[in-house]
Amino acid sequence: MFGNSNYTFHKESPQYRNWKESRDLCRNIGSDLVSIESKKEWFFLKETIQKYATSEYFIGLKKDGKSKEWQWISDNSKVNATRGKFPWAQNSPSGDGNCAVMYKDYLKDYGLFNDLNCVIKQNRAGYICESSVNSNDQEGMFYKSL
Repeated sequence: MFGNSNYTFHKESPQYRNWKESRDLCRNIGSDLVSIESKKEWFFLKETIQKYATSEYFIGLKKDGKSKEWQWISDNSKVNATRGKFPWAQNSPSGDGNCAVMYKDYLKDYGLFNDLNCVIKQNRAGYICESSVNSNDQEGMFYKSL
């Protein structure tokens, strides 16, 4: 748990899956793919995935079909899509996809993003689900307990 959200981290599986299937799996448990709305949240996720063997995770970042802008699925907020700038990994977005993964540490791109095709199944991708925690001041409580 971090802030007002609860996260579940799902590792890659022998059954290859794609971004859409991963999103459906999150929805089946009452959540959605993670939308990263702050640098604090990104840092938390980046540090957390370092503990696991999975090398990349599907996240809730998708290119809008009409505007061609990268947006978080939770609230349609836009992401800086300048190639090689945060949150993108080196040489990303490459333009070969409309959905995104978060790298564990590919080429030392710790926690940075890569674009990929939404429907091509990936053999090494897990996924991160996020659901809201019903609390008035969860983030404040989290920081007070440190």
